Amino acid sequence: MKLFLAFLCLLSVATTEAQTQTPQPSPGASVSSVVGITDVRIDYFRPRVKGRKIFGEGGSFLVPYGKIWRTGANSGSKITFSDDVKVQGVAIPKGEYLIFTWPGAAEWTVSIYKDVKLGGNTAKYEASKEAAKFTVKPVKL
Repeated sequence: MKLFLAFLCLLSVATTEAQTQTPQPSPGASVSSVVGITDVRIDYFRPRVKGRKIFGEGGSFLVPYGKIWRTGANSGSKITFSDDVKVQGVAIPKGEYLIFTWPGAAEWTVSIYKDVKLGGNTAKYEASKEAAKFTVKPVKL
């Protein structure tokens, strides 16, 4: 009987240990703000650098300059507008979109993409599904 009770105690400890949640390597996050009367929300996964070189020229970088990037880790980053907006002079209807970028040393190209079902699959990106596309100058923080 004592052996059986000891076994049950050991089993319960092992089961409890198996349920421990560890943090994701690239955890999800969101940021939201009110711009004028419009709620803007961005949902993304924060890439962990872990000593890697993220942006740059050549194949040794995680995101080489000039290559399409889903703008986050794990899946595509989503932006949601509660009202119709204008971004860089382009009218965008209210709704949910993906953000894709093409990083560069002097400028980045940003795409607001209509098909959120695409997720982070850059291989199936179609220019015809862009709601807006524009360039921005990167700023080192």
